[in-house]
Amino acid sequence: MPRVLIIRPGPGDVRACLDFMDTKTTVRGKKVLVKPNLTTNMAADTGVTTHPYLISGVVEYLLESGAERVVLGEGCYGKVRPTYESLGFVRLADELGIEIVDFWEDEPVELEVEDPLSRKSFGIARTVLDSDLIFNIPVMKIHGGESQVTLCAKNMMGCIARDKSFMHQNFDSKIIDLLGTISPDLNIVDGIVGMEGQEIHGKAVGANVLVAGNDFVAVDSVCTRIMGFDSGEVRHVERAGEYGFGCADLDRIEIFGLDPKDVIRPFERATC
Repeated sequence: MPRVLIIRPGPGDVRACLDFMDTKTTVRGKKVLVKPNLTTNMAADTGVTTHPYLISGVVEYLLESGAERVVLGEGCYGKVRPTYESLGFVRLADELGIEIVDFWEDEPVELEVEDPLSRKSFGIARTVLDSDLIFNIPVMKIHGGESQVTLCAKNMMGCIARDKSFMHQNFDSKIIDLLGTISPDLNIVDGIVGMEGQEIHGKAVGANVLVAGNDFVAVDSVCTRIMGFDSGEVRHVERAGEYGFGCADLDRIEIFGLDPKDVIRPFERATC
């Protein structure tokens, strides 16, 4: 049975999430990619991007735990490097002694999809494939497209090198194809400040939670419930469960910490 932790942000929160996922054992001697959500050049308090303190806490823990290599990497709809610079991630990476990679500039490696639903192959950033584990730190947001939400599964789109705009047509099938080539191993959803209405130009809202787990489908299922969606309503999460990437059935997920019903904060859906 998959396990998911829901906690309030505060002292010791990152370490609690990491201990819960047995991260120390998992990452020892491994090359780890830390994958945030840095969609655009907007600070975390806008509800658009991952909070720097989460990234800092995760990276410090990974290094303490004996990870062989830690890389911070992201890919957007253009170069990410200006966002890294303006939001302080270049300085953070220098202080922590880790590499920082812009997937728009990275070498794409074409991976074929076995039994594709919609997309036969994806050009995945070389840095992603050179990593043993993906540590996924998305932001809890509504999305204006077919996906409805931006959480763990959708955050994997950033691992596609360079242009990824093709993903927004027939998204539910394409994300299943993408997850057949890459998927995250450890996940913390940043629900401190998220966004409703849209993923970038919506309204900042504070669900005031962190949601963590190794099973990204289970984490997404819990998060959609917190956001006010009914079970199965977010189709790509439901399909990810159907295709065996994890558990989408809330009745089969063991939840620790806070009860989802006590932290539900319905997010305004996208208007278009």
